[in-house]
Amino acid sequence: MSSNDHGLIKRLVFKLVKKHIAGSTAASVIRTVKQLNDKNVSTTITFLNENAATPLKVRYNINSYSEIIRQFSRLNLNADISLRLSQLGYLYGKEQAIKALDEVVSVASKYNKRIWIESESAIVQSSLFDIKDRYDGNGLIGVEVPMDYVYKYTNGSIPDSMLTYKNIKLMASNGQPQTKGKDQSKPKKIDQNGIYYKCISKLSESGIDTTVFSHDEKMLANLIAESKNYKKHLRFEVPLGYNRKRFGMMLKSNQKMSVYVAYGKDWVPYAINKLTEGRIKDIAKAVLEGEGD
Repeated sequence: MSSNDHGLIKRLVFKLVKKHIAGSTAASVIRTVKQLNDKNVSTTITFLNENAATPLKVRYNINSYSEIIRQFSRLNLNADISLRLSQLGYLYGKEQAIKALDEVVSVASKYNKRIWIESESAIVQSSLFDIKDRYDGNGLIGVEVPMDYVYKYTNGSIPDSMLTYKNIKLMASNGQPQTKGKDQSKPKKIDQNGIYYKCISKLSESGIDTTVFSHDEKMLANLIAESKNYKKHLRFEVPLGYNRKRFGMMLKSNQKMSVYVAYGKDWVPYAINKLTEGRIKDIAKAVLEGEGD
């Protein structure tokens, strides 16, 4: 594939995903968050600026998140902050990243803003759980947990480490999860909804505020229909640009809803990780990262 072809495909893909991105500047995300808040919808925002390999880039990301927190507070906007440890240099030095996270958490605590630490394939999930002890009692730190991680446990049992947090975000599985059957040969489909119910119920019983993130309309509809027993500790989150009609129906159900709002120029990793799944995700990754030459 030539560079011109790759560039054309990338532009075409951007046209498909741009409705899910608030823009490239802080002003654009503030405008989007305000519009959603005016409709009584809460938000979670993230800055699309990926892996920070140098101290200068780490500092830039720290300052970007800290400043947007201050602006949200000044404007009295309802918005959580979602960040990736790789943005703080974790892949190049854990201690450096933790110190950077300390700075952002300090600002968030001052303005009473919740911080979500996103799951990343390059970072072991248990490492995210370990970080919680550093801010024990804070109550403003939450962690993403891919449902694939939960599926690894027998019958969807909840790892004890999850129960130490006050805020958990369950991330939908990429594709249909499977496990081996009793004969260890034929794959056996996992009852996703059943495990979600069990997981949500356990977290709710433990008093943990739980968010479910997904763009799967059918799955969300099923979960919302069964959520009446957990409404106190449960909300659902969808990406910006989600089906407007379906979202309106969700709001009418009186279920707590949130919109995940991304902004910034580094949209490719976001498009791959948040908006695609299964085989489509593999193809998107190959094309957008230039692996299809």
